Amino acid sequence: VCADLGLLPPVTEDCQQLVNAITILNGQIPPEFTVDANHVQTISFGTCRFFFENVGPQPLTYCWLSLAQTASAAASACLPPSQPVLSEGLCISSDETWEVGCVACVSLLQYLPC
Repeated sequence: VCADLGLLPPVTEDCQQLVNAITILNGQIPPEFTVDANHVQTISFGTCRFFFENVGPQPLTYCWLSLAQTASAAASACLPPSQPVLSEGLCISSDETWEVGCVACVSLLQYLPC
């Protein structure tokens, strides 16, 4: 799902740095993280934020590498150079209990502080 949150899209290179960081840290940190119901796990760099949002009623466990891969795929499908210019790429699970995405990370004065 592609969306426009009224923000500029993240810089592609910032999102790539998130992928690089997650890949480098693989093996040095636990490979999975757990998110409580109706909570979100984020990782941000510069203008880019990857997120895993648990919209279901139970805690969920997800893999860091899957977060990087899925958020990157969402970004590739929805963000520049894709047209029209949008500011969010989102993947929704088939059972609609979680969402993974890539969105612009903006200053403290905006909607989604870094």
